[in-house]
Amino acid sequence: MEPYGREHQGHPPAGHPRSHPAGVPGNAVQQDCAQLQEARTARPQRQVAAPPLRGDERHPVRGLGEHRRRVPQVRDRLGHAVARTGRVSDWSPAQYRKFAEERAQPIHDLLALIEPGRIGRAVDLGCGPGELTVLVADRTGAADIVGVDNSPAMLTSAAEHSRAGVSFASGDLGEWTSNRDHDLVFANASLHWTPKHREVLTRWTAALAPGGQLAVQVPANAYMPAHLLADEVARREPYCSAMGGDPPPDPVATNVLAPEEYAQLLYDLGFERQHVRLQVYPHVLPSTRHVVEWLRGTALTRFEKLLDPSLYARFLVDFEDALLQRVGDHTPYFFPFRRVLIWGSLPS
Repeated sequence: MEPYGREHQGHPPAGHPRSHPAGVPGNAVQQDCAQLQEARTARPQRQVAAPPLRGDERHPVRGLGEHRRRVPQVRDRLGHAVARTGRVSDWSPAQYRKFAEERAQPIHDLLALIEPGRIGRAVDLGCGPGELTVLVADRTGAADIVGVDNSPAMLTSAAEHSRAGVSFASGDLGEWTSNRDHDLVFANASLHWTPKHREVLTRWTAALAPGGQLAVQVPANAYMPAHLLADEVARREPYCSAMGGDPPPDPVATNVLAPEEYAQLLYDLGFERQHVRLQVYPHVLPSTRHVVEWLRGTALTRFEKLLDPSLYARFLVDFEDALLQRVGDHTPYFFPFRRVLIWGSLPS
């Protein structure tokens, strides 16, 4: 799913003992955060009371008593960012690639679980922009691997990585299966977008030949303040009504199982050996505000697809406000990220 660089995690800004984040072309993350800050300082001063955020009362949002209207200013200040995306119905490979290095370590950890040996046919489900599919091919020696995704934009980007033994196809990873003819089914940070994991993993297992391997990684961070706040802000007006009165829930919260449930499922599906673990990846972002940019590439896309561009720009500013109120404006900001790594091997 992500491009790769050094395998360690966390790259804070200059001046900190560790270097600023790599893998962010043209300081794109800093530029977008600067746009949000500029929009914030340019907002008119007329203030109205804000409705309280709803959510987990164990983490109250403090200091949101004053809410400044900012629609024209946000649209003007963020105009070029809005024009770049429009109302989206697809993923943005460029936005997704931001923080690529920070996302890379789970990929390498998942690849390390795959046992060496002859892997003739493999599939990368939810291949994204294609770099990972190539890496899987190189690291496993797969003779033939197909990257599958349902995003036209991602597949267009992935096509640049096509070569002998590496190809890409459109498909729904939730419905994908085959007839016991794959040596490896690989899915990094994609399974959580589809529901009913027991049924999905049953179909994926049906695609594996005897001795075949399954390697999957899913995020497990729905409890984090930023993710909870995204849902809370989405339930505020005018966003809730703009999304039909029912904003889409966090797929991690609704779809991802507990690690022990995945372990039980692999056993039930007949895997002879397995490795399932919950791991926390430590990321050090330049500031709290950069969490917004991180989530724009993944978790917030479900709102971007439903909101008018100017309203989505306003949503981003409101979300950042709420996040700063809840966790504080820290430079740098420690951003722990939980993930579940799943590997299993069928009997030969």
